[in-house]
Amino acid sequence: MLIDAYTVVPTSEVEFEFECDCDSGIIKKVVRYDLLSTKLGDKDLYNLAFGPYNEDGKILDSKKTNTNDLLKTLATVAKTSIYFTDAYTNVVIYAKGYNEARTRLYQIHIHKFYDEIHENFIIYGLRKNYPYELFKKERNYNYEAFLAKRKIH
Repeated sequence: MLIDAYTVVPTSEVEFEFECDCDSGIIKKVVRYDLLSTKLGDKDLYNLAFGPYNEDGKILDSKKTNTNDLLKTLATVAKTSIYFTDAYTNVVIYAKGYNEARTRLYQIHIHKFYDEIHENFIIYGLRKNYPYELFKKERNYNYEAFLAKRKIH
């Protein structure tokens, strides 16, 4: 992505940490890819979880941290998906916000940066009562979740 991203520190092949600027100061966030029990065809399906940690090491994806640089934070999460799919090539990433508003925010930014994202990934949208479909840039589509499959270069 052309947007500046934070420096990412891999803690494993499926987990990455970075520090970002929030209203309360610098906060550590984590991006983790968790294997789901469902497969998509012959591909393993991984859930993208992201947010700050709590004391028990759980990702608090619903915690609002009032990031002062949302685009930089989202670009950082996107950067980890490149690293992750470099290591795991036969996967599909599942992403969904913790609520409708957050999912809608993700959709807005996928739409806004679609051309950049599409250089490396095929994006699908999931709507209620519909099978997954290629992400549509039309405005009348509200997706409940997204799938990302790395393109083979």
